[in-house]
Amino acid sequence: MAPLPREGITPGMEEEMKEWLERYRPVRQRTARSPQTTNDETGALPPAVYPVSTHRQRV
Repeated sequence: MAPLPREGITPGMEEEMKEWLERYRPVRQRTARSPQTTNDETGALPPAVYPVSTHRQRV
């Protein structure tokens, strides 16, 4: 199979590709267990994930 012939890119095409890249840039998906997303220790989930204890002792 022969390679495709070369074709030049016009400045308009280049600008359109840059705009498309900015609009649809891929975003790295991170999990809740990733050490980059938590400030606590590795494997810790945010406090909103844990159930609220309904048993409270009155003082």
